[in-house]
Amino acid sequence: MKGLDAMEVALCDLLVDNDPFRLDSEYNGKNARILTNTVRRFGAEQFGDSHPTIIHPTEIVRQYVEDGGMWFFRAQNLRPLRVDETDKVFISEADAAKLAKNRLKERDVVMTRTGANRGDCALFASPDPAIASSHTFIIRSQHWSPAFLVAFFNSMYGKAQVDRGVYGAAQPEIAPYFLRNIWIPKVSDHFQQEIALALENAENNRRKSLYSVAEAEQSLLCALDLEDWRPPEPLTYTRRASDVFAAGRMDADYFAPRVDGLLKRLSRGGQTVGDVAPARR
Repeated sequence: MKGLDAMEVALCDLLVDNDPFRLDSEYNGKNARILTNTVRRFGAEQFGDSHPTIIHPTEIVRQYVEDGGMWFFRAQNLRPLRVDETDKVFISEADAAKLAKNRLKERDVVMTRTGANRGDCALFASPDPAIASSHTFIIRSQHWSPAFLVAFFNSMYGKAQVDRGVYGAAQPEIAPYFLRNIWIPKVSDHFQQEIALALENAENNRRKSLYSVAEAEQSLLCALDLEDWRPPEPLTYTRRASDVFAAGRMDADYFAPRVDGLLKRLSRGGQTVGDVAPARR
């Protein structure tokens, strides 16, 4: 049939690392099998062979606190190869004590366990103490460098194997069983150290870029005389019907006073973006 992608798998191959006896196409997909076999062909061992610790954090009824408390590390704090600290919430010290098993240590590998972003993986390198939510895995290994694991799990070859272990339609998730079955290439300690250094340099450069962007934004606001400007936020506002028909818009956002006020300040120079930076064809 046109457009049908099918493959034939021997029963003996189907049973390998498949205790749940999964027959679904997600687990037995061609791409994942090809990438896994590529890793194995160059020499590899399964993650579970080195007896890693994979912690599925427990959960409580969450009650966030405004002052004090401990950082509650949620799935939205986890992005591929990095931890996002921009949206932190906190739980009380008493609740944190109930979740001692969930406490993250520096250089832990954290992975999103469930949801649309399941499999996202990063190195926890924050000096701030944190308690992981039940939507993540905490992964520790004495055999592999944490940074190397993060790099491999985010690579094409690692991600394909992580995704292969996803099950469930309404709320897809990963089980530790499938993580332990992931094939990882055998590499030297020196190579793992090089990967760790590369990740560290990348993170340092990312943090520097955030500072530079904030600095550039502040410089721009000063140049435009907008440093101390605060947009008006009235509860109600009106516009003439002629303005509505001229703009071809009737939505409140288009006529918001904050936008109108900003445009008036920016138009004092009499130039548009096209005047100073014409589009190239």
